[in-house]
Amino acid sequence: MGISLFQVALASKENTANKVTSLSSSSNNTQYPSALTVYNAIRGLTEAEYVPVSSLPTASASTKGKIYVVSSTGAMSMTVESSGSYSWMQVGTLPTTLTAITNGEIDALFD
Repeated sequence: MGISLFQVALASKENTANKVTSLSSSSNNTQYPSALTVYNAIRGLTEAEYVPVSSLPTASASTKGKIYVVSSTGAMSMTVESSGSYSWMQVGTLPTTLTAITNGEIDALFD
C-alpha cells in the first residue's frame, strides 16, 4: 500500500500546536519559536540601551531592558524581576569611570 497524495500534503503542513511567539522561563523543550520571536530575542541582546546615571534609580518595570552605568564606579547593572518584585543585578564594571561629555566636545572630535 503506497502513500496517498493526501498523506503527503498532510505531512508537509506545519503543526503549530507547540509553536510559541514569546520566550520565557516557562518555555520548554517541546516548544519551538516563530522566526520573529527568534529575531526579537537576538535583537534584544544586541541593541541594549545604556543609561549613564550618578546612582541607580529604584528598580521597576520601567528600568527593565536597559543597562544602567553608574558614572562614579563604572558598575553596570540591569533590572531583574522575580515574582513581581524588581531588583538590580550587577552585570559588569567598566575599566574606567565615566565623565560627562558635551556636544561641543563630540563635535570637536570630527572637525
